[in-house]
Amino acid sequence: MARRIDGRHSSRMTRMIGRLGAYGFCLMFVAIGCGLPLFRRDREGLLGALGFVVGGLLLMAFLFALHRWQDGREAILRAGIPGRGTVVAARKLKMAEDWDQFLKVTLVVEIPGRPPYRADVRKPYHRTYIDSVVPGLVVPVRVSPRNPNRVLIATTTMGRPI
Repeated sequence: MARRIDGRHSSRMTRMIGRLGAYGFCLMFVAIGCGLPLFRRDREGLLGALGFVVGGLLLMAFLFALHRWQDGREAILRAGIPGRGTVVAARKLKMAEDWDQFLKVTLVVEIPGRPPYRADVRKPYHRTYIDSVVPGLVVPVRVSPRNPNRVLIATTTMGRPI
């Protein structure tokens, strides 16, 4: 079973079925847009059809980018080089709609066999945990084996290790 970022377990099949459902939803919009001119051949029908097709394709492109980003995070968590990061600075960026606050955290990253270096990481933290992210805090990190500048803080939004 593959371990997900939020700590729950899911199989590849479950993830694939979920993604196929999302892409099927997008294709439904495209199909409605393609079929709409069969029932309404006036200007409004054609504009509505164009809106459905463009909206479905844009939603599909957004979901594709989101899934690539999630796969990249999971790959770093699964196969990344474990290490530790010491917080040097933390700056609030924006508030998410689910009470999480995004922080830009500057770390000094230490991984075996390499000299320490600085890296910036954007990460959401729960609003009750924000005050705990202070300079000097040591957090577990995973570093991409291909690109050492891709660093992932390996904790949940509440600061628990993943």
